[in-house]
Amino acid sequence: VSILQDRAPALVEALLEARQSDRGLSLDDVVVMVAALERLIFDESIQLLEASFSLNYLSADSPMDEGELHEILRSYLLIFEMGMRGNLTDGRRHRLIKQRLERKAAESWQSIVEFEEDAARNFDYRQRQQVNPFAPSHYSFWD
Repeated sequence: VSILQDRAPALVEALLEARQSDRGLSLDDVVVMVAALERLIFDESIQLLEASFSLNYLSADSPMDEGELHEILRSYLLIFEMGMRGNLTDGRRHRLIKQRLERKAAESWQSIVEFEEDAARNFDYRQRQQVNPFAPSHYSFWD
């Protein structure tokens, strides 16, 4: 979210300048703007995902089991919901926040868990033809 807040205004400013110059935006201008915005969103998502691995003391280069996947995705969604205003390096504090939310059965935490579990099940379903059903599930950063 902060990357978009920091960088997207430049895109909006360029859009307004083009509009004020009475020439409007060409289709090429719109395509470039959309591609730039997509790249900003992608870059921010990768940054949040990397922070989620770090906060759970896991390496993005190593495979993870299903339990680790759930923790990483829940961390990602929590960070996304809170914005990047929190500390993205203190794994102990992050774990305590997740435990506190779980104990309190906070509605926002329940929504995160339900959304994350549904996303993981959908991913598993889409991958069902490509994995051995008799082997334990393993996931990676690039899945």
